[in-house]
Amino acid sequence: MKKRHRRYQKKWRKRVGHGDRWPMTEGIFSDVKRKFGENIVSTKKGNMVFEAIQRFWAYDVISSYALQKM
Repeated sequence: MKKRHRRYQKKWRKRVGHGDRWPMTEGIFSDVKRKFGENIVSTKKGNMVFEAIQRFWAYDVISSYALQKM
């Protein structure tokens, strides 16, 4: 039973594309977490989203600055 389920699951993953991510996306998420930490301080949902947006904006500014200096 488990083997049959695994086979079906593998076919489903391939068909749906589950688990496939663009490699660059993972690198960006890792960089943001490394630079700014994984935790968000805000408690309200709207502020959490704003804080995450700020982190990615700051990452973009830092990355752009670094590329200009190269």
